[in-house]
Amino acid sequence: MERLRPDDVSDDPEPKITEKQQRVLDAALELFAEKGYAGASTSEIAKRAGVAEGTIFKTYKTKKELLIGVVAPLFARLMTPTIVDPVVDIMKHPWERVEDWLRALWRERTGMMRQHQRLLRIAMQELPFHEEVRALMQSTILEHVWPHARAQVERFQRMGQIRAGPPASIFRIIMGTFVTYAVHQVLIVGASPPKADDDAEIELMLSVIVKGLRP
Repeated sequence: MERLRPDDVSDDPEPKITEKQQRVLDAALELFAEKGYAGASTSEIAKRAGVAEGTIFKTYKTKKELLIGVVAPLFARLMTPTIVDPVVDIMKHPWERVEDWLRALWRERTGMMRQHQRLLRIAMQELPFHEEVRALMQSTILEHVWPHARAQVERFQRMGQIRAGPPASIFRIIMGTFVTYAVHQVLIVGASPPKADDDAEIELMLSVIVKGLRP
């Protein structure tokens, strides 16, 4: 399970969160993932954390601040080593076939999805409703990932493996196929099925999307 640590919140070597605050953040992560932001009350969070409800509001003035307090540090910690770097490496690799590129990308993202399912559940549930959460995701994709994704799409277009068209539209189709699977697994299924199921789904998606991308 993802867990906040003092060094996730600040670069200051001195811890910035107390043991009680840690329990609050852990409980909030669990309940936001289980029930969503609207369904998780601060009284439930306090009860699960074993603290008085007033303890939460000493640090966070509103439940919205608590949500951002849970999500933002985890995204900050995971941003470079987990969310960005592996994808950028895959995007920059000179793949010979578009299906090899997509297979590597989707397998890596599936592994990340399984490892950080609770955090992604919160992000998926709250993206439509909270600009702050949406901004965290957008900054990750637009600033760090998209330039490399566009270059890879354009490269395969020059190689004649992807049809002509706006790279942004083509990449949305590519990732939209995978995101639909991820949403189903994270929000609907919940429990992780055997890895072989993921591999089989990826191969099925590839067989459909690669044919559709061809000139």
